[in-house]
Amino acid sequence: MSFLCAASLRPNRAPPARIKDGLVKRSLLERILRFIDQKNAHWRPQFSQLEEEEQRGLAPFLLDIAIIQNCRKCNYNAVAELIAFACHRGMANSPLCGQAAELLERLAACSQIINPSRYHGAIRS
Repeated sequence: MSFLCAASLRPNRAPPARIKDGLVKRSLLERILRFIDQKNAHWRPQFSQLEEEEQRGLAPFLLDIAIIQNCRKCNYNAVAELIAFACHRGMANSPLCGQAAELLERLAACSQIINPSRYHGAIRS
């Protein structure tokens, strides 16, 4: 953490005072927030204090949080839905979205190996 703090204090490295680009509609933000476990969202009071524009600017970050939480809970249907949503809205360009998509591909491949009859019709004995 100290390296991150030191790097952020370098000249011309300050975050922007206002987020202007990449804002999503409020309805899209609310859709992402539905996938986030609110019990463990200790950051939610601070998030609620932000202006709506600032909240909407954090949508890609919130998408990543939602993907991580659902991967940890092994809720891969939710992860697939989040990735599909992100692709449809042009938000799937984060490394985490790519890694989550690859995880789903590996899980599907393993599932086909473990239970091939489910994917290729019933094998009769």
